Amino acid sequence: MPNVPDAVAVASLDTHRLILTVPNDGPADVRSNLAPSTVAAILRHLAEQLAPTAEEAQQ
Repeated sequence: MPNVPDAVAVASLDTHRLILTVPNDGPADVRSNLAPSTVAAILRHLAEQLAPTAEEAQQ
């Protein structure tokens, strides 16, 4: 079976600084025209915002 994406959007690094694709199954893909250290910091911040707090995890 061919690899079928979960969703498709068109984006260009000419107009976007960071493009992150997250499939339902498998690894994410990151494209950016920012410095790798900047991208890493953005992704860490995003992960911290999405991670449940200790209180949320206990509920």
